[in-house]
Amino acid sequence: MGALQSFPAQPQFADLAEKTGFSCEQIGVLHKRFKQLSHNEETLRRDDFSGIPDLACNPIRSQIIEAFFDRRNFRQNMGGTVEEITFEDFLVVMSHFRPPSVDMTEEQRESVRQEKLRFLFNMHDTDNDGTITLEEYRHWARGIMFSARPSVPPLLVSSVPQERLQYGINIHRDWRID
Repeated sequence: MGALQSFPAQPQFADLAEKTGFSCEQIGVLHKRFKQLSHNEETLRRDDFSGIPDLACNPIRSQIIEAFFDRRNFRQNMGGTVEEITFEDFLVVMSHFRPPSVDMTEEQRESVRQEKLRFLFNMHDTDNDGTITLEEYRHWARGIMFSARPSVPPLLVSSVPQERLQYGINIHRDWRID
């Protein structure tokens, strides 16, 4: 009985399940993990993610962590970042990593695909200006290359032709990427 008391109330589970697509059982497991990471606090901070061993060796670790604090990923049409996130914020961001449900309509699948594309775009548009600039791309490529092969010279990453990314990468309303 004590374990159930540490989870949000059942009506809140239903609201969160509707908002995120997670089952009530999955929400309970994620709530337990949230409480572990936050040391039983009501909010998580960036430093709390240092307790995740698999994340420590991920080449895009910083982008993943920042994604949790980027308001664009909270499904509220807001920009900027926050210093702390609630369980609901955590759950909404985690839902971007969920695979689509097998019983989704084609329209729902397309909506999920677009949402995931926007989420990934936001991870690399670090200055929140709607464009992945050449410098943002190079920062990402350096992180990937150095984690895979620490001996890759920085000049190799910088040798991406400037004309290829002269205007940066943009995502349009019709989900085309330039």
